[in-house]
Amino acid sequence: MTYYSDAMAWTRLILEEESPLTGPKDHAAPSLLFPMEAVFEAFVAKHLARQLPRPLALKTQARRHHLVRHQGQGWFQLKPDLLIRNGDSDLVVLDTKWKLLDGAKANGTDKYGLSQTDFYQLQAYGQSYLDGQGDVVLIYPKTDAFQHALPVFEFPKSEGLRLWVVPFCLASRQLQLLPDESEVGLTDKLRMKTPQPSAANGMSSSATPGTVS
Repeated sequence: MTYYSDAMAWTRLILEEESPLTGPKDHAAPSLLFPMEAVFEAFVAKHLARQLPRPLALKTQARRHHLVRHQGQGWFQLKPDLLIRNGDSDLVVLDTKWKLLDGAKANGTDKYGLSQTDFYQLQAYGQSYLDGQGDVVLIYPKTDAFQHALPVFEFPKSEGLRLWVVPFCLASRQLQLLPDESEVGLTDKLRMKTPQPSAANGMSSSATPGTVS
């Protein structure tokens, strides 16, 4: 039984619906950590793929392009998390980020909590997969501080490329798009179906990063 002690400790916690940090009993269980950025990416991919209408299809971890070529070889592979395709055409590039944003911090100092590196990354994806024309999307978890898509970002030297920053609601399992985005084409490109409610859909509509199911 000693060989299974760690597994038994976690099994007991799960079956008794307890936490190693809270509860009336003393629990001893080994640490169990999850790479939440990977869990969030898989969660978004699973539900987004179900909501896209045909003939649109979702591809994960596309890897057809490189940042540069050197002596006939492609270097620095460009691998967006998600790629929406229409037949043989790349339609929208999406990348998930398990980070907290604040929609109220719309200033040049805080920049909502966005990372400049993420913008560089999406610009490279847009140039390579969309030929500098179309929409690239950064997806963050929806929270009380970030409930709606931010106004569109534009690249001055790539006039046909737009970047959207959009929350994904963990409860409704949907991207939270702006009502007027159909006027600029993003919603028209996606035309996502509304998912049916399920028994697992019992979390807050504004979930804070920490749990995804």
